[in-house]
Amino acid sequence: MSSNLVIVESPAKAKTIEKYLGKDFKVTSCYGHIRDLAKDDKSIDKENGFIPTYIPSPDKKKVIKELQSLKKKSSKVYIATDNDREGEAIAWHLKEILKLNEEEYERIVFREITKKAVLNSIENPTKINMDLVNAQQARRVLDRLVGFEISPILWKKIKRGLSAGRVQSVAVKFVVDRENEINVFKPESSFKTTAFFSLNNEKFTAELNTRFKNQKDLIYSNKSLELFSFENSKLKSYAKESFDLAYNDIKRAFLTYLDKENNDKKIIIASHSQGTLHAARLIDEVILPNKSLKNKLILAYLIGMPVSRQFKDYPVCDDPVQLNCFMSWNTHGNNYFPYDNEVYEEIVANNPITFSSDKSISSLESHKGILMPSFFQMFKYQILNQPIGPLKLKNENKIKAQSNKGSLQLIELNIPWIKIFEKESFHAGDFNFFWLNIRENLYSRLSKYFDE
Repeated sequence: MSSNLVIVESPAKAKTIEKYLGKDFKVTSCYGHIRDLAKDDKSIDKENGFIPTYIPSPDKKKVIKELQSLKKKSSKVYIATDNDREGEAIAWHLKEILKLNEEEYERIVFREITKKAVLNSIENPTKINMDLVNAQQARRVLDRLVGFEISPILWKKIKRGLSAGRVQSVAVKFVVDRENEINVFKPESSFKTTAFFSLNNEKFTAELNTRFKNQKDLIYSNKSLELFSFENSKLKSYAKESFDLAYNDIKRAFLTYLDKENNDKKIIIASHSQGTLHAARLIDEVILPNKSLKNKLILAYLIGMPVSRQFKDYPVCDDPVQLNCFMSWNTHGNNYFPYDNEVYEEIVANNPITFSSDKSISSLESHKGILMPSFFQMFKYQILNQPIGPLKLKNENKIKAQSNKGSLQLIELNIPWIKIFEKESFHAGDFNFFWLNIRENLYSRLSKYFDE
């Protein structure tokens, strides 16, 4: 004889669970709810706290009788109804109808019908959660009250057979309200802006989140725009137009500066990345052809783009105090050479630690310090796409560098976390890695200029 009785909701689960538990357990089913509110309006005492009165479900009398018989033969009852609000209510009804005291039953739950889950639930029993039971009772009572109170009104006023409910009546109201809005709606014409993009043979659309009353208010109407990459060889003409547009802005700004602000002062140009393309063009087309402007330009930093010895009568800086010259470098990891063999020897690569253009390796002691974000700032920028914030100056010797084959090679880089984000190109550090060296060297060059 089994000493333990396990009650589940579904008979389909019973045989499997019994197999897992063994001969000391009898597993049976209650087939869902075994009690419910009576069908009359006296099932809820509205005058005394809406206390419900439950009766056995007519179709469950045989099931209840069998459960009562099995209970008498068992020393312990495990109620294993579903792990939700309805399952908790069924567990409570079972406890009540079988008249189980606290010592006679355990509440067990499992979310999967596996041997491990079932055995674990037996080893970790609980008691019935009355908060869940009361939540189910409140729902059931409200369903009954709304249905019993309103449905008869619908029968009298509209048509017999109609029903009202806690959920369905509210949903019907939403539908009716929406239908009324539709009926009184007066359509008005409006216009929207939709852009059609094509990139690398992939097409997609984007729509402006604004509606316009008049077509004339549209920012673009029947305009064909091109989305392009400067690296796309098929669209090089567009790239040239864009660079020309940007360069002309820079040129106009420079000429305005000369006219309004310069007052015959000397000029130092510093640029980086795409700005270097514009700065080099400005030097070549505007400054060098003008003898007066050429004499004003005492230094140029053309950093972050490949620059060859391209200027006539304007040389590369070959020593740390030279004036009337330009410097250029592109920072890469050790043994990474991005340029073709045919061109790399023509590219300028100054060493911003020693400010020489030879191939000697600078020492750690020669490196003065960097201007860099912290690891957490860089992480937020790279991973979370958040602003870096103010940079911090680090007066530490961390870098050895060598100018080699048109590239500034980082022979030794003692900033471990940087390597997480950069492996070959350290384009973002072209200036920052050598911040203090650049400052001190500029001071030396200007001191020489003023001494002369």
